[in-house]
Amino acid sequence: MLALFKLGHYWFDGESGFLTLFLTLMSPLVFGLLRDNLVDFCFLTTIVCVQYLIVKSRGGWNPKAGFLLGLAIGFSLLTKWTLPVSFAFTAIFIFFQTWFKKRHPFLRSLLRAGVVILMALIISLPWYLRNLADFRAEARHALLGDNYMPL
Repeated sequence: MLALFKLGHYWFDGESGFLTLFLTLMSPLVFGLLRDNLVDFCFLTTIVCVQYLIVKSRGGWNPKAGFLLGLAIGFSLLTKWTLPVSFAFTAIFIFFQTWFKKRHPFLRSLLRAGVVILMALIISLPWYLRNLADFRAEARHALLGDNYMPL
């Protein structure tokens, strides 16, 4: 909820932040998720927090917020492996928008993005490597409809 308020406050003002929070929480989909299925609300909260950090770090250009962005992406990867699809386009858009405004050398900008990705991999990669066989079987089952599931 704080991330929704901060997004509205960052782009406009405090009243818009409150209105963003109020309208989002009163929408039927979010209200139903709050009441019936808390797991999806956790995913929604993770996505909003990561998107706020993307905006706050200007796509990874701000080192302190970029460090927090890398941590948030890493923890979201531990929550569900498909969550980066939900905020990847926002990250790419904000990254290139900031790059066009700042006009830094492209290699320097890739280095800043690499730090964010490296932080995410430091957190999530040990778990995925340790559980690679189970992860591959569940991903194959989810993506291809394969009936094989390990016990």
